[in-house]
Amino acid sequence: MVRKIPADLVLLLLITLASLSIYSINLSNLPSIVHGDEGETALSAIEIMKNPTHLIGIGWFDLPLLSFVPHAIGMWIFGQNILGNRMGSAIFGAMTIPFFYLFLRKLFNKTISVTATILLATSHMWIALSRVGITYLQATFFIILTFYFLFSGIKNNKKIYFILTGISLGLSMYSYYAVRVLPLLILPPLISYFLEKRKLRDKLLNFFLLISFAIIIFLPQGLFFLSNPESFSSRTNMVYIFSPIAKQWTNYNKDNSGILLEQTGRTLNIFAGDNSTQYGYKGQLIDYLSLFFFGLGLLSAFKLKTNLKLFLYLWLFFSVLGQILTSIPPPIFLPRFVIGLPILYIFITLGIFEFLKLMSFLRLKKIVGKILFFCLIFILIFTNIWTYFFRYPKTFISDSGSILSTKISNYINKLDRNSVVYFYTEPYLYENYGTLRFLTPNVEKISMGVPGNNGDIEMPSSNHNGRNIFIIHPQYFFVLNKLVKIFPKGEIKNFNNTNVVQFYSLEVN
Repeated sequence: MVRKIPADLVLLLLITLASLSIYSINLSNLPSIVHGDEGETALSAIEIMKNPTHLIGIGWFDLPLLSFVPHAIGMWIFGQNILGNRMGSAIFGAMTIPFFYLFLRKLFNKTISVTATILLATSHMWIALSRVGITYLQATFFIILTFYFLFSGIKNNKKIYFILTGISLGLSMYSYYAVRVLPLLILPPLISYFLEKRKLRDKLLNFFLLISFAIIIFLPQGLFFLSNPESFSSRTNMVYIFSPIAKQWTNYNKDNSGILLEQTGRTLNIFAGDNSTQYGYKGQLIDYLSLFFFGLGLLSAFKLKTNLKLFLYLWLFFSVLGQILTSIPPPIFLPRFVIGLPILYIFITLGIFEFLKLMSFLRLKKIVGKILFFCLIFILIFTNIWTYFFRYPKTFISDSGSILSTKISNYINKLDRNSVVYFYTEPYLYENYGTLRFLTPNVEKISMGVPGNNGDIEMPSSNHNGRNIFIIHPQYFFVLNKLVKIFPKGEIKNFNNTNVVQFYSLEVN
């Protein structure tokens, strides 16, 4: 007799597959700009492909080398291109969805769990982070995975779940830096677990297993950090709002209390859009309907059991606090709120069901309540998908370096491989910018430095076989005039964006 597959698992599989489709459709072209950080992520992954046995240490921006492995696998399967790099994020975005549901089932009923899972999976912010080729979503995946194993262990008191919790916790420390809040997040449920009336000996053994396996898994990278202590906190020092480097970066001249107050206001301003330039959507990040349900969910959570509501509120608090203390440049900087997106949609879901409960006082027929529920969910899903795929491409910002390097790379790749490209673009764009190095790996790129104020320019030291291409920033139009006199048969091209010249090129055969 064939065993029937539970309907909720079939639904979960469909949600996961649909999510992966959303995160991977037209992935090479949306986002249309390849951010410099995407380029650096891909380049670190390519180095792993060249030397796959070297996985302990740090790569770009002092991130653990192991965090680049998913992107290396993506490029091994799909090629060393935009699609391959971004698939590393798309797969983690989709993988998080089923574990999010399984984790929620330890806390809530099936209806709440499915609803929150669907809303997270279709959130335009989650979609955005699942489609950018950087390591952000790894942090959320390991947080959710660790929560699932931990709450399973607390509920069933089985040692295997505490071992798996330790393994997941240890692996998490090889991922994106935001995951470092995880030890703080698991403290409340662990404290509640120890306060329950069970044998203390079993609890201590389970806790010992959790900590031991976490240490064992993290030990290789931990030993590296002990030998190179500056690499452990270097990224934090760059973005911590009170550090001298961060103050210089953001031009903060206020005292610490003034900085904290301003950062808090900016963090809570969801109407300002995302300033990361990696998503860069300039519209309202949370729509008014979701915002209403979020507020209602915050209030309704007071009705939950003390240990559960404490866990949820602290999760939200640490997510927002991390945004306040590390969002450089000024908030909102969506990638650093990546660990807060799941809890955001948990509260939104709680708010939806609290709203339906309030509507029940109107003595509406049950079918009317169901129709209202499905209409609300449809509106939220439609709004978020429409936002990413239709509003976002028309209203986003990116840094000038990423915009220029993406467009220049697309242009260069259409030329002969024997071309040598000379850049008169410093300090607006450097020839070793991550996007350029990733997208044009086989093209020789030479920086010609900064043209002098007196109009003097550096020329190529020798002739090269094949085509010579000169890339000139519009600020140095006088350079183009001089080059035209030297190479009168060269072909001039200019590349515009909304009638503004982004760069000029001179092709010389």
